[in-house]
Amino acid sequence: MNEPLYFANPDDGTDTYAYIEIHHSTDSYASVLALVDINITTRSEFSSGYTEYVDISGDSAKSYKARFKDLLGNWSEYSDVYLTGTSYAMVQVRNTLRDAAKTVFSDLELRDKENVSVKSLFPSILKGETDTSLTITTQIIDYSLPVGVFRIKQVFRGSVADSTWAEIDNFDFVNGQILRLQTSDVGTAYPLTIYYSRAFRNAGEVPLLLQPILINDMLAQCYEQLATDRGIKFQAYAAQTRDSDVRPETLSALATRYRDLAKTLRDRAERG
Repeated sequence: MNEPLYFANPDDGTDTYAYIEIHHSTDSYASVLALVDINITTRSEFSSGYTEYVDISGDSAKSYKARFKDLLGNWSEYSDVYLTGTSYAMVQVRNTLRDAAKTVFSDLELRDKENVSVKSLFPSILKGETDTSLTITTQIIDYSLPVGVFRIKQVFRGSVADSTWAEIDNFDFVNGQILRLQTSDVGTAYPLTIYYSRAFRNAGEVPLLLQPILINDMLAQCYEQLATDRGIKFQAYAAQTRDSDVRPETLSALATRYRDLAKTLRDRAERG
């Protein structure tokens, strides 16, 4: 099955490294699964971004690790092992719940909660991106934007290195999909540089600085479910936390505590 992998870019973006070399556990990490270009378009004001790779032959028995390579062939140290179907946030949630054996929540259930938490960041926290793939041409005023654009910040005609670089002030953002220019701004072919905001699409896009928001929101979801569940999940949780108070009102209070903490951290991130 297809297994999407998300590797955090080096802290300095691509100033030092240009590629990510990925190994997998099928042969004890002896051979290279893939060598991919570091994706600098995922960088934001919060982090150096991430690079995605999809292993079309991934399965639950595989794990991965990676290292960075520069243009001169120099290598970084290997990353920690990346387990299929897990993420940084999921591991931290399991640690808090003392559920390393996955007796309470399955990976699929935690992944669903993670996806819900990622969506809860929208529209409060948005990811800044730049697009330079479009070109102004004669008589064309409507330009399709990448999927998921939420707010256009600025539009420029030309590129930074071009003497014609100039900001376009009069534009419309139509139906969340189209950048509409005025006829006075079309004509000779110029590249378009667009700065826009987009919501995070998955946990792999969320930088480590914002991961605590995900973790606390996921924990709130878990405790909310346990507070109302009197089946196998509750029994499994109660059995492994014998020294803890697992009454419904206590679990509900924990859910509220983690929800409030997630909101506090999100508000702090929004204020910068």
